[in-house]
Amino acid sequence: MKTQSVQLSLVKIPVSNIDTAVPYYRDVLGLEEQFFVPDYGWAQFLVGDFPIALYEPGSGGGGSSGQCDSIHFTVADIEATYHLLISRDADIPGGIENSADDMLFFELYDIDGNVIKVLQERKYET
Repeated sequence: MKTQSVQLSLVKIPVSNIDTAVPYYRDVLGLEEQFFVPDYGWAQFLVGDFPIALYEPGSGGGGSSGQCDSIHFTVADIEATYHLLISRDADIPGGIENSADDMLFFELYDIDGNVIKVLQERKYET
């Protein structure tokens, strides 16, 4: 039996204040803002072709702010990204690390304490 293809369509991140979260994701992380509707407590961004939504619990969905386990972004140049985010005052408690599976990464926290993990894109040799 063949199953339907399942694809991820949206990641929702609960935030305590949409008005302060939007500038963080747009200006500090540098994500492309698609739209922002403060009256509904909702903002949507693109990461490549993938949508990420910020929402205020009770306005734009359920959940509690600061309760997103983590979201992962992949970048081509981890060092350049790290230094760019540091220059934008991102909350990065540690430096660039090497994971057990030999991936370079660092973690940062948004203004609600949600964990964002940034990984270097793997380059496979053929």
